[in-house]
Amino acid sequence: MSETAAKTAGACPVMHFDHESPAYAKAWSAQDPATKPGCPMAWNEHHGGFWFATGYDEITRIVRDPEVFTNGKEFDPATGKVTGGLAIPPVPAPRVIPDETDGEEWRSYRKLINKAFTPKQAEAQRELARSFATALIDTRIESGTIDLVQDLTSPLPALISMQVLGFELARWRDFADPLHELMYTVKSSPEYPACIEKLGRMNGIIRDTIAARRAAPGEDLISHLVTSEIDGVPVDDESIRQIIVNLLYGGVDTTTALTAN
Repeated sequence: MSETAAKTAGACPVMHFDHESPAYAKAWSAQDPATKPGCPMAWNEHHGGFWFATGYDEITRIVRDPEVFTNGKEFDPATGKVTGGLAIPPVPAPRVIPDETDGEEWRSYRKLINKAFTPKQAEAQRELARSFATALIDTRIESGTIDLVQDLTSPLPALISMQVLGFELARWRDFADPLHELMYTVKSSPEYPACIEKLGRMNGIIRDTIAARRAAPGEDLISHLVTSEIDGVPVDDESIRQIIVNLLYGGVDTTTALTAN
């Protein structure tokens, strides 16, 4: 249904905010369609036009109907063309796994990753998380002040992610900074290409680490991935990189955003 048809039918409101704009970042709550009565679905004319859901029933249906609502992404590095994927507007970069896959491919990758995130595996990180949190607070306690995001909720999940995946703890900002910047930088802004460049350097670190684990596996998650198979076929390096980037988004950026709120 087009914007015009949506207006004519009166089936849902047309929202005019741009979620990529500084104005939305400053006053998003006043523009939130969830605040509008009887508005489980809405149309937005920005970025080529898209529908978005705010109602529980509608969102539940979407996540349970992969035949209609797909996540799969294709990216052509030669032209920068993106088809599908999760981001609006699209990110000119390869897909992340498993979030931007569908069907059996999604199930295979999710089964592979789930082994590292069972309740038992998560519980094993509790003392490590507590020790990191204590150390971070100790760096600020004498001053009597703390910025909860910059000093705690940004470095803490990043450090845990570094440990679980198998990266050097001291390099956590090499991962956290570009991922955070990619989320809050408007894609049409002059600063966005620099974000993509930083993401490229981060990917270089990931590729080097994958190669190192191929040569000498350890006990970390990257070692698990390089020694794993799906249907009897070893997981290739590029797929592993895409898995790691997806896990970093969740562990480094999304967790910080959640705890910051």
